[in-house]
Amino acid sequence: MHTSGNTDLRPAGIDKDHISVSNEWIPIVICSAVNIALLVFLFNIYTYQQFRFFIFGMSVNYYIFSGFAIQAQVLVNTYLSIKTMKKGFITVVLINALGVCAASIGGVIIAKQEGALPGVVTYFSSLVISAVIYNYKKGLKDNFLRLTEQRDEIASLYEEIRISEEKLSQQNEQLKWYNKVMKDNEKELERMAYYDTLTGLPNRKMIIKKLDMLIHYSKRTHAKFALVYVDIDNFKEINDLMGHHIGDMILEEVTKRWKSILNKKDVLGRLEGDEFAIIVRREMNRDDIFRYVEAFRDAISDVFRYDMKELRIDASYGISVYPDDGQTTEDLLKHAGMAQAYVKSSGKKGIAFYRNEMQKNMIERVRLEDGLKSAITNGELYVVFQPQYSCDTQKIRGFEALARWQSPELGAVSPATFIPVAEETGLIIDIGEWIMRTVINKFKMVQEANRDYILTINISVVQIIQPSFVQMVKKILDGTGFDGKYLEFEITESVFISYPEKVIDTLKQIKEMGISIALDDFGTGYASLKYLQMLPLDTLKIDRDFVSRIGEMETGNQIVGSIIALAHSLGIYVVAEGVENVSQMNYLKEQKCDCVQGFLLSMPLESDQVDQLLESA
Repeated sequence: MHTSGNTDLRPAGIDKDHISVSNEWIPIVICSAVNIALLVFLFNIYTYQQFRFFIFGMSVNYYIFSGFAIQAQVLVNTYLSIKTMKKGFITVVLINALGVCAASIGGVIIAKQEGALPGVVTYFSSLVISAVIYNYKKGLKDNFLRLTEQRDEIASLYEEIRISEEKLSQQNEQLKWYNKVMKDNEKELERMAYYDTLTGLPNRKMIIKKLDMLIHYSKRTHAKFALVYVDIDNFKEINDLMGHHIGDMILEEVTKRWKSILNKKDVLGRLEGDEFAIIVRREMNRDDIFRYVEAFRDAISDVFRYDMKELRIDASYGISVYPDDGQTTEDLLKHAGMAQAYVKSSGKKGIAFYRNEMQKNMIERVRLEDGLKSAITNGELYVVFQPQYSCDTQKIRGFEALARWQSPELGAVSPATFIPVAEETGLIIDIGEWIMRTVINKFKMVQEANRDYILTINISVVQIIQPSFVQMVKKILDGTGFDGKYLEFEITESVFISYPEKVIDTLKQIKEMGISIALDDFGTGYASLKYLQMLPLDTLKIDRDFVSRIGEMETGNQIVGSIIALAHSLGIYVVAEGVENVSQMNYLKEQKCDCVQGFLLSMPLESDQVDQLLESA
């Protein structure tokens, strides 16, 4: 808001000179001089009465000329009244008073001239006119001053309004900025509350919210949908072994791959850690859902690469379907989680729909975990030994130590049942150390009797990736005095497929203690031939699945023969597992297999049976 144009509020009849004190005296002096001259002139006319003028041949007596002079005075006084203010008015009053006196005293009284009376009236009228003009001008001046003050007030008000407007504009801009910041903060708070900071996916809170909304909608429309619960296998070991920055990178890459195949109608979220959820909002039959989830499994089957290194990732998938497997968010999450846990306990890397019997399996699983926690301290675990024999001489090469569990509540629990649980819960670390101490202490006595039998101990992936594993082995060897050259650690292909660099480094440190390395279940994994060259192996064990096919089909014989030849070409000792009949034994001899173990030659032996066997050997 602003003012423009002419801001001079003076009336048109008021000149700036009337306001200037210095300029006011000039017309006063001039007009006063003219008036005095005319008064003197008139006084002489009235006194002497001798003036007569001729103008254009006409005779003008003093009466006529005095009228002209008086009119001139009136004009001068009027001009002075108009041109000046208070000082000029006082001057006019004085001059007119002097004129009245001069006309009345000089003209009427002294000169006895009645013709001077009009002059008296004229001077008096001039005085009145001047008073009127003065009062009018004074009123104009007062109005002007008032208008000036009002103008100044208005200008000041305009300036205040302008400043207020600027402040309001600034405040408005600030409010807009604050509003934007608040909206951004609201969005950020909502993102933090409902979205995962690492992957940008909906978090558990948002997944639950979406499930609640979907259930509400599905109840009205009688629609179906599915929830997939996903857990990345062995992710804790990845974090512990390679660092959380690598774990975060893997989660981001997994998310990227899954998002590339996610249907736009479905929702992918991260529940926590390595657990994800997929809400399949389309109505699909179970076969289609299974194939859809298979696409997610295949998407992460390709190796993950970082710093010129390769890493393989698998995951377990559990599926629950609304409303068959639950009509609440809690039930759907719980049952999908149970299905996922069932896959984990069954060997991981699988897909399973929820079934009612899984709840029973989960209860049994909990009982198994609880029992396993106290199995060592309660003396429920023990070790049996599977003899290994030379293929040619059938002399004992050594013994493979195998863990067994006899639970007072659960009875005899198969290693295939409790070992995976021990690995998942981390109990295998304590169990593995107990087995190692137990069997090394036993075979230390065998070693002291100058028996050069090899003691083979199975090592889990969970054990070998522990930072303290090498130190623990060294401590046991130093404490018992057991010679490492009679010790053999047996690992499976899954150990180095997931963590090749770490495993190779650990195995090299193990080899420096004189311990041999055996690869179990050869041929059942991803890239066996590649890792035969990478790993510092001494022994290769042919899986019982290949051995069982000997004699049944020609390809079975060819596979086993090829494995033996390949291993020997690399200077690796070969042990065949699961030899159960003579035809298998004869074929292995023909192919020059180094060593065999299986029920054909001996069942697993308990500790006292081993002692008896060694005494008779």
